[in-house]
Amino acid sequence: MPFQVVKHNIEKDTLDRTFDAVICNELFEHLRINLIDTFEHVYDSLAPGGFLFLSTPNVASAEGIWGLLRQDRSYVAEEDTYHAWSKLNQIGHMGHVKEYTGSEVASFTRSPENAPCGSTGMNLAD
Repeated sequence: MPFQVVKHNIEKDTLDRTFDAVICNELFEHLRINLIDTFEHVYDSLAPGGFLFLSTPNVASAEGIWGLLRQDRSYVAEEDTYHAWSKLNQIGHMGHVKEYTGSEVASFTRSPENAPCGSTGMNLAD
């Protein structure tokens, strides 16, 4: 099945067409913009029956909890909060703005305001 890949800057660009699928791979936790408005636009850009594939590290995983216990910070945190935010000025982006549990992501994507294409929610794998 042929398909076209479109690279998109979700923080700056507007989605001006419809897509059969949108993939947000390890992106959700990096966004510094209004997630509600952003994902309303993403859902609006999905063709009827389209799919949103969204993945993010699960801070409540065994690895995440072990990282908290072992080093007093999330397992995906590279450094302290100040240095993570200072990357914005240095290189224009940063690490994770927030780390989510699976239930937080599921709750966000299933909320009635964010339900895609008029559905009541999305099924997410744990």
